[in-house]
Amino acid sequence: MAAGPHTFVTYDVFTAERYQGNPLAIVSPRGSSTSLTQAQKQRIVREFGYSETVFLYDGEELGKPRQMEIFTIDQEIPFAGHPVIGTAHYIFNALERSIYPPTQPGQAPNHNHNRNQSTVLLTKAGPVTVNYNPYRQVAAAQVPHNIHVHSSHVSTEALLDAHPQLSNSSLEGEIKGLQGRKEGFPVISLVKGMTFALVNLTGYAGVMKALRAGPTVEVSGKLDDGWSETFLGAMYFTHLPSPTPSSTPSPAPASAIPQSSSFPSPKIHHLRARMIESGIEDPATGSGCCALACYLALQLGLGDEFSDGEGDDSNASERVAKGGEKGEDGNGKKEAHHVFAIEQGVEMGRRSQICVEVWVVAVDEDGNGDVNDNDTTEKSQGGEKGAAVAGKERDGAEQPRSDEEGDGGAGAKDKGKGMGKGKAKGKVKIKEVVLSGRACSVMQGQLHQIF
Repeated sequence: MAAGPHTFVTYDVFTAERYQGNPLAIVSPRGSSTSLTQAQKQRIVREFGYSETVFLYDGEELGKPRQMEIFTIDQEIPFAGHPVIGTAHYIFNALERSIYPPTQPGQAPNHNHNRNQSTVLLTKAGPVTVNYNPYRQVAAAQVPHNIHVHSSHVSTEALLDAHPQLSNSSLEGEIKGLQGRKEGFPVISLVKGMTFALVNLTGYAGVMKALRAGPTVEVSGKLDDGWSETFLGAMYFTHLPSPTPSSTPSPAPASAIPQSSSFPSPKIHHLRARMIESGIEDPATGSGCCALACYLALQLGLGDEFSDGEGDDSNASERVAKGGEKGEDGNGKKEAHHVFAIEQGVEMGRRSQICVEVWVVAVDEDGNGDVNDNDTTEKSQGGEKGAAVAGKERDGAEQPRSDEEGDGGAGAKDKGKGMGKGKAKGKVKIKEVVLSGRACSVMQGQLHQIF
């Protein structure tokens, strides 16, 4: 590894505007891979004070895979989305700029400018392939996943205990609606070590707005065996209405992932999210958005619309997609591509725009399919992933602003949208997950020797 001082850069991730999005520090240790101890790395992380900090090491040569370590304020974690996306931008725009010549925004593309660039990041969750489109200035990562839906859940009472401010009398009607639920909110692991409670607050705009950074909601019972040693956060989310053409400022750039005409352009599902964990609210949570998107994609299956559960949100852990038997829709379709445009950090004043794409594959009743066995559901139908296609808002950039209440104008009849009740036939598994977004550099410098 190169000699000299430890250097750092900071990026704002999931935004094209400085001081928006989620800040990230990337430290490049010098000397050797053991030049900093775990304790020293944790001290550096606390000094930055960001939700995550990356330690990025040189590859064997330019263009080769690089090892990266991801730390929160408290611990090292196996994977997180915004560190991977931010690191990809840093590699292609700074460290390996000579290999991948830059292009200016809006510059007419040519053979070199529009060619996707690719490398591999070695995370504790496994190798992650990242792509970068220099013309679109979008980075995309193929996300490691091993989706596990826990048998435990989060109750409404646990939600109220974690957020006592929700007892405000002005929210009485919404709180009664939440208390009328028959089941709790699901708890999902994206991979071992990264777990999120998914709290659907669609139709509960007052509750969504009144959330504050506080303790992580408690899970009823224990997490499933083999999955209990984990980061645990809470993703609060609402469905937003699809924007009208007049509300969209301009077409958003396409993703950095390869394009194909083998699929029609998929419907884009718009969400707003907030992630709160251990007294901290995160302005953009790539891994949490991936967990949420995977769960919703499993419930959508082959369909592109969510059941309203006959206007009842009493069985919020089940989503039902329209379809037929044995993982097929009425036309024998066996594959699907779902796109989720997620905005986060709005309430914090650090608006982030995140895109997650999920491909699902249908399996037979014995669960046979060429994907991970754990990434499955028996509640919906699905299909096999084809090549990625160009979507309209895949990088999460330039999405239309939504109402600050966060309910997207949902009325009482829409409460619980996307988490309705019912029973669907067949099984579906996840084939691939892609996270994408923009980022911009903010600061750079050197670390003084303080140890």
